[in-house]
Amino acid sequence: MDKENGSYKMLTVIAFMFIGVIMIMLILGSGIRNRRADSRCSATCMGYVTKVTEISVSLGGIERTAYHTNVGFDVDGTQYELSVNASREYRIGAELEVHYDPSDPDINYVVSAPMRHFYGYVIVLVMIFAMFGILLFRWKDD
Repeated sequence: MDKENGSYKMLTVIAFMFIGVIMIMLILGSGIRNRRADSRCSATCMGYVTKVTEISVSLGGIERTAYHTNVGFDVDGTQYELSVNASREYRIGAELEVHYDPSDPDINYVVSAPMRHFYGYVIVLVMIFAMFGILLFRWKDD
């Protein structure tokens, strides 16, 4: 194996490892934040979409459409409303599961259906990066 090819191989392995570590850190940070919210917001109820406003969002110079969605819900006869930004448009009256703090329902959140599967997708992506990293590390020149 010549020195130049070995350097390329090592840089490729380091790049895959770096991306994998960043993904793992993002997953762990997000998981910790979600666990805190889950432990505090232990009660759930069904809320309903009361208003949807289309907004334009720029991500890295790319314009995307997002939807500012208001969700109303009832706890012990008291009406509450929360606002979420969603990547898809919900119809007025659509039901969404609301998680809230039983001692203070103003502390709440909604988990949209696509986000429920997000962590599974990210974990699969991390596994793919790890697999490629291992394969590249074990790669031998003929």
